Amino acid sequence: MASRRKSTSSEADEKAPSFPAPCTAGGEDDDEEESSEEDLGFLEKLSPELQSGYRVLRYLTQDQNVVWPFLEPVDVEGLQLSGYREIVLRPICFKDIEQKFRDCQYDNLTDFVADVRLL
Repeated sequence: MASRRKSTSSEADEKAPSFPAPCTAGGEDDDEEESSEEDLGFLEKLSPELQSGYRVLRYLTQDQNVVWPFLEPVDVEGLQLSGYREIVLRPICFKDIEQKFRDCQYDNLTDFVADVRLL
């Protein structure tokens, strides 16, 4: 029987997948350098659990060709969607979810998952 050694946290960090930068609200290609450490300073305020949730958000939004309907809030008036607010009681989009991370509005990962399920 082969013995398994416990991996250290630094080894786990090296094996952790890296996720691409989150999509921009406008959908335009921005310079990679625009996403500086200063922009991600809010991550230090989040628990490790919520930091993982933010990485999942970045992963989910990496392919704008797939998620574009959910990037921005629905323009109910502009699209003349009568009845939308009666059907969609808690509208949310990826932009709102990212802002909630930045504003530290999530208390735990369950709250984040609940918002993703609303999409």
